Amino acid sequence: MSLSLIDLAVVIELVEEKIQRYRLESINPNNSEKFQDEYSELIAQLGVTAGNLQDEYEDQYSPDTERPNYDELVKKIRSQLSKSL
Repeated sequence: MSLSLIDLAVVIELVEEKIQRYRLESINPNNSEKFQDEYSELIAQLGVTAGNLQDEYEDQYSPDTERPNYDELVKKIRSQLSKSL
């Protein structure tokens, strides 16, 4: 199954949001060491997933599409997340 650029953009946004939320949660000084370790593992796995999504997006991306390139997409997502988190 192959996802379209639009599908990938939606999934990339969700993964980026999860990564940002996990990073914010992981710096909470009240978290236990076990909690910190679990979050570190989740962030690492999400990083792998984000890399896979990036590869898939870039494989399908063409400058003549109406979609932004991967770097522009992630920059826009992160900007929106920084305003909402």
